[in-house]
Amino acid sequence: MGRATYEAMSVALSTTDHPFSDVMNAARKIVFSRTLKTAEWTNTTIGAGDLAEEIDTLRRGGDDHIVVWGGIGLWRSLMRLDLIDEFRLDVHPYIAGVGTRPFENVPESYRLDLISSTEFSNGIITLQYHRHR
Repeated sequence: MGRATYEAMSVALSTTDHPFSDVMNAARKIVFSRTLKTAEWTNTTIGAGDLAEEIDTLRRGGDDHIVVWGGIGLWRSLMRLDLIDEFRLDVHPYIAGVGTRPFENVPESYRLDLISSTEFSNGIITLQYHRHR
């Protein structure tokens, strides 16, 4: 995750009874940041080196599935480096009119294949795509 996501999630999940707290507290977490100096959340390390090299190290270390929990800058960097194999996007039934556009400054041709879609009773739709190679 990126620094801002780390800061928000660590506060929200490290000391609460949120349904994801146990999973996230036990999980190995890496914060990709050039400004963060310490990471207090349990099982967290800071990745401050070259992003492609850091991801390659994770993959060689046996991490079959690397999940990016947030950080639009990190996500865009991973897209530019073509390091994302699968996308899971949640579409919420709310139009803010402002905000960050996730697909700005990314490769123009980035073909995805829809694998599944799930609609929930609250109107949220989860879309799962694989990167077309």
